[in-house]
Amino acid sequence: MRPLGAVLERAGMTVEWMTSPSMMRTGSFGQGPQDDIKKADVLVVAIGKPWMITPDFVKPSAIVIDIGTTRDAETGQLRGDVHPDAANVAAWLTPVPGGVGPVTVAMLLENTVVLAERFSRA
Repeated sequence: MRPLGAVLERAGMTVEWMTSPSMMRTGSFGQGPQDDIKKADVLVVAIGKPWMITPDFVKPSAIVIDIGTTRDAETGQLRGDVHPDAANVAAWLTPVPGGVGPVTVAMLLENTVVLAERFSRA
């Protein structure tokens, strides 16, 4: 997440990191962070708890990038950190599965090709 934050800052965006060990243990945010989260024009979520971000956390017209995936113990389905109903509020929500994973793989392959070309000339 830190490299992504650096890219966003270089693009002129304000980046705020929100971490809370107590939130991870209890599974709830409390009121303060929810208000801060709802101000975000771009929300990148990597919590590791399924459906932790509900529609009431999302600013209307926000872009929401859901990085987290968790397999549901009962159904075996992959779930993101953002509840799918947030798509009704957000301008755009990455799907889970099939959202950032393919982009990650594509970038890994691109970087591998670039390095292979660079070392083949050496």
